[in-house]
Amino acid sequence: MPESRMYEALALEGPCPVSGSKFLDPCVRNVFVVTSCEDPGERGIIKFGQQFYLKTLPGIGGDLSLQSDRATFMKCAKKSRQQEILLTEGMSFLSAWKVLCYDPQERLETEGLPVPANKKILICHCKTNQCLASLSDFSSRTPFGREYEAVAQTSLNSQS
Repeated sequence: MPESRMYEALALEGPCPVSGSKFLDPCVRNVFVVTSCEDPGERGIIKFGQQFYLKTLPGIGGDLSLQSDRATFMKCAKKSRQQEILLTEGMSFLSAWKVLCYDPQERLETEGLPVPANKKILICHCKTNQCLASLSDFSSRTPFGREYEAVAQTSLNSQS
C-alpha cells in the first residue's frame, strides 16, 4: 500500500509487514486474536502443540492472519534475509502456528496440556518449524519509533 494511503486507511490492509517493539500497552498493532485451526468458532483453552491462527482484531485491525513461508532469494525479511512474516487476508496452512514449551526437556511431557499464563513459550510456524523472533540487531525507524525486524527463525542456545 502506498505510504500516503496508509495514513488515510480506516483499517489495516494486507499484505502488511510485521515489526517488534518495546511498547507493551495494548493497541491495534500488538493485540492478536488466537483462533483454533480445527474449529475457528471455538473459544477455549490453547494447548501445547495445538494448531491455531493469530489474527488481528476485526474492524480497524483488518481481521488479518499472521503468515509465513520458507525464505527464498526473492521472498525474505529485508535486513536479516531470514524467513519473513506478514499479515495477510485469509487463512491457510501458511497461517498455522503452535505453542511449544520453552524448555526442550519438557516438550514431550507438556504436549496436549493447557498453556499456562505468564510462562515463557515458543510460538512455532507449523509448516516451516521456525519460531517467531524479534531481531534487535536489525532495527529501523518507523512513525511509531524504533522497531525491530520480526521474522520466523529458530535460534539455538544452551537452553534450546
